[in-house]
Amino acid sequence: LHPRVRRQRQMCKETALYPLLHGLEEKQFVTSYEQEVLGKVRKYYQITGEGKKHLEQKKSEWKEYSKAVSNVLALEV
Repeated sequence: LHPRVRRQRQMCKETALYPLLHGLEEKQFVTSYEQEVLGKVRKYYQITGEGKKHLEQKKSEWKEYSKAVSNVLALEV
């Protein structure tokens, strides 16, 4: 892959990921801490108990939704 394309892909990932992580942190679904590694400060995230509960709820909602979509698609055959 061309270095310019690689940089653009990385920027896309960062512009989507970090606002999402900050939102999760505001809702207290994740916590974060910073640590220096090889002279560079890195930020690490960890899911909280409340975040795990929310994740399980969303997984359940997704299963229900995907089952409904599958049922609709099965009717089209």
